[in-house]
Amino acid sequence: MDKINVILLAAGHNKYSEKPCSLWSLGNGKSILDWQIHAFETALPDCKVNIAVGYDYQRIINNHPQYIFRHISNWEKGGALYSFLSIAHDYSSHTLVMYGDTVFHPETIAEFIGIKGDVIVAIDSVWKKRFSERSKEDIELAETLNIEPHGEVEYTGLVKFSPRVMEWISQHRDSYQSKSGFIELLRDLKDAHFEIATYNVDGNWAEMNENSDLVHFILGSKAETLRRIQPKLKKSKVCDQITLTWSIWTKNAKHAVEKIQSKFAGQRLIIRSSSSEEDGWETANAGVFESILDIECNDSEAVSEAIDNVFSSYGELPSHSQVLIQPFIGDVAMSGVLFTCDLIPA
Repeated sequence: MDKINVILLAAGHNKYSEKPCSLWSLGNGKSILDWQIHAFETALPDCKVNIAVGYDYQRIINNHPQYIFRHISNWEKGGALYSFLSIAHDYSSHTLVMYGDTVFHPETIAEFIGIKGDVIVAIDSVWKKRFSERSKEDIELAETLNIEPHGEVEYTGLVKFSPRVMEWISQHRDSYQSKSGFIELLRDLKDAHFEIATYNVDGNWAEMNENSDLVHFILGSKAETLRRIQPKLKKSKVCDQITLTWSIWTKNAKHAVEKIQSKFAGQRLIIRSSSSEEDGWETANAGVFESILDIECNDSEAVSEAIDNVFSSYGELPSHSQVLIQPFIGDVAMSGVLFTCDLIPA
């Protein structure tokens, strides 16, 4: 893999908190900055991450002396693009740039890095529905682009530039004002006829704006969590699954049932809730929504009715609402709940 410079833009002040967003806690003793560095190092072993800091920078440096920081002394003058242009000095390498108030899973970073092109832009096509209660103010502040075939999408703050583009940026950097943004730069690169490719994260990221956004990203839905841990387990097993969204179910329920019957032919099924309102930071909501056990897979009517009933138990149904289908396990000798932390303080 070609050398890739990584620049993390964490100089600005977050409007939601006096604490720099780099130091926001994930609840396990680790910070947002720790998550970001881990994601980069997992996707790009031995990479060097240059972190632009400004607001309350000394507190960030004191908490993380092991990282490489670049201080933007007059960070108040501009935004993320200003920080990028202030610390970008190597124009001969591929350069990955990410906002300091966003988080992605390592596998997302790895897939993104693998895409070829002059400019690779990470976008979100479901940006208005990324979580169920996104505020109108947050939506209005989003940086957006019009990208075919998605239409209006949100720019996630993650972009990769080829050396050819970095050379162009070095030649035109003085044409940008301190308040210019990455959307303006991307439009100029398009006008300069550079090849621009997009990577749709499809809601699978978070920014440090809404608490519920971060919660959903870390915890995921029940279906997403099970899918993530399935390949990591050594002494346990997660049954195979099919996850249906409300959007898919309403468009072609018959095809969805046929897909379920093809995968789980001859088995009994459990149709499980996988609502975004379950397993939250503050509440579990265990048992609040419907799950239906021991359904004959070959009975199309029974499968369809069970899926409808589980979706109906959610109340409101945004298009990304999920239902989880797995084989039903009988003759269970023991069942319980797994916790990832000690509920009793020491």
